[in-house]
Amino acid sequence: MTIPRRKKSISPIKHLPIDVWSPAQRAVGRRNVPPNPRVLPAHLHAFHPSSGSSTHTVRILGTVTALHGDTATITCGNNGDVTLILKSDSHLQMGKLVEVVGKVTELEGGQGLGIRVLATTDWGNPSDCDYKIYEHVVEVTHKLKPIFYDSNE
Repeated sequence: MTIPRRKKSISPIKHLPIDVWSPAQRAVGRRNVPPNPRVLPAHLHAFHPSSGSSTHTVRILGTVTALHGDTATITCGNNGDVTLILKSDSHLQMGKLVEVVGKVTELEGGQGLGIRVLATTDWGNPSDCDYKIYEHVVEVTHKLKPIFYDSNE
């Protein structure tokens, strides 16, 4: 007797496997939520509400370097730090690599831009990730927006 292999589900969004959808895409029926652009700290200004961009929700990858109550700081390779405004149920660990999905926002006291966290994914040990590859992915997705994101972003 042979056991039938389970077919891998393919998403209707740009033919991505379901396991690479964002938590927001999974939560809202998968079809109605556009993909969140991957960014580096230097891109945050382009997704601030005052920028005129139609998207303010982004994805960013970094190592947790500080935790202070309802805020955290991630270091994004050699690209700088980003301050996160955490949800009450956020569970970040110092020294872990995390992917953050959140909305770009102005920090209190005029401290610049940060990200209000919507969801996080623990990627484990930062030494297990080649951050240069992530940087190249971000560069390519921003150069070829119509392929990866809606063309009006």
